[in-house]
Amino acid sequence: MEFNVATKDSLIQSFDEMKRQVVQTFDSIPESDFIKRSESGWTAFQNLDHLNRSVVPVIKAMKVPRFVLQMRFGKSQKPSRSYTEVKETYLATLAQGAKAGGAYLPAEPGASKKLYLLNRWNTLISELTRLLDGWSETDLDRVLLPHPLLGKMTVREILAFTLYHSLHHSVLKQI
Repeated sequence: MEFNVATKDSLIQSFDEMKRQVVQTFDSIPESDFIKRSESGWTAFQNLDHLNRSVVPVIKAMKVPRFVLQMRFGKSQKPSRSYTEVKETYLATLAQGAKAGGAYLPAEPGASKKLYLLNRWNTLISELTRLLDGWSETDLDRVLLPHPLLGKMTVREILAFTLYHSLHHSVLKQI
């Protein structure tokens, strides 16, 4: 699936669709299977926990005044990459052996917290979408944020990454 990230409205629609797909996928996994290891080595619990952990820094950054972000990380001098370009860059980085680390590593699964993780996901993506609505098209393409694997990216690119990353750890990993 390819998402349209060309405009703020298309980003918001893409996040709504992605959230629906992620919830549908994880909700369809029986509770007994939610903590079983998959071929990727992570359980469904760990994939969803990782997604929740990964979106929190994006939400925090989008709450910071834009001028502060620009002072800290700079201002983009080139157009934002498309969803496809961001996805391809991420996949190439993974192919070179990059992996999640630090605060992005999921917890070890214990007793399943499926409902808690799904509710948290819904809350986080709703918050992200609400914050996105307050950004201008110009700022989405001008403000840079650091990505732990991909370096500095525009906010629009970070959001494109977040869309793909969410499917990568849910729909694509469970099929």
